[in-house]
Amino acid sequence: MPRLKLFSILISILFTVYLVFALLFLLLCRNAAVHFNGIDPEADSSSLAGAYFTRLYFTTVAATTTGFGDISPKSPRARALTMLLLVLIVSYGLFMMINVAKLIRGRGA
Repeated sequence: MPRLKLFSILISILFTVYLVFALLFLLLCRNAAVHFNGIDPEADSSSLAGAYFTRLYFTTVAATTTGFGDISPKSPRARALTMLLLVLIVSYGLFMMINVAKLIRGRGA
């Protein structure tokens, strides 16, 4: 049971990272025309919830390495945040895979 609790905590942390990075993109890269390619500045500025959803979408697409290409970072600030996100997500993914492998082998996490 403690292993399952640890795994659920790890998943919760991952979900929190997604939400926090979407918020960081919203706060630090608010002007879509300056920081991103592919985001309509007028539509982005019309609704804070819509702007957050767009950043959450970008965060998810970038973190899962899907990379549709419809939205891309343009400014150095947006690129730096994207690089930090990717490094954290890849490192965290490796950490989770190692722990899952340990759970499967029965060595504990």
